[in-house]
Amino acid sequence: MAGLENITGSILQEAKDRAAVLVQKAQNDAEQILREAERDRNDILCRGRQKADRDADAYAASIDSQAEHRTREAILSEKQAIIREIIEKAREELATEDNDPYFKMMENLIRRNIRAQSGEILFGERDLNRLPAGFEDRLDRMAQEAGGTLRISPVPAEIENGFLLRYGGIDENCSLKSLFEEKRELLQDTVHEILFRQET
Repeated sequence: MAGLENITGSILQEAKDRAAVLVQKAQNDAEQILREAERDRNDILCRGRQKADRDADAYAASIDSQAEHRTREAILSEKQAIIREIIEKAREELATEDNDPYFKMMENLIRRNIRAQSGEILFGERDLNRLPAGFEDRLDRMAQEAGGTLRISPVPAEIENGFLLRYGGIDENCSLKSLFEEKRELLQDTVHEILFRQET
């Protein structure tokens, strides 16, 4: 979605700071595990003999591997949580934008999905109650340009925001929730690239 980078920009620094803190915590935890393993290894070594030495080395290697694995898992889990949070915040910010930018975005979505047929558009109750002046006229022009007609349903759709397009009794879900779900993988990749590109 074109406006995603602009929307995530306002929360990007907070997310980067949080990511840095969480990565540091995971690394500190890993270092603590390694320190404890080193103490255990030294205890084993104190008991002497080659077998104890081999056991200690094997144990230390195992702990090293576990610590590295836990660190990777913790970092990955926190990155995924941050990305999910940013995408949800972006969706919420889009949904609560002022009328002008919000309905300009709606018009662009309608233009991309309108068909050369007679149809009906259903908005959620909040959006239906705040349709800007002249919106219906612009909608009529868009429909005519596409070779069809499109009337606004007076009955609200059971969606939070966005709209449903109904052609021939079949609804096309263009709610923000549905659009974000549809583009989730692309959004996750985009946000990951913005937040964590310096790591690669």
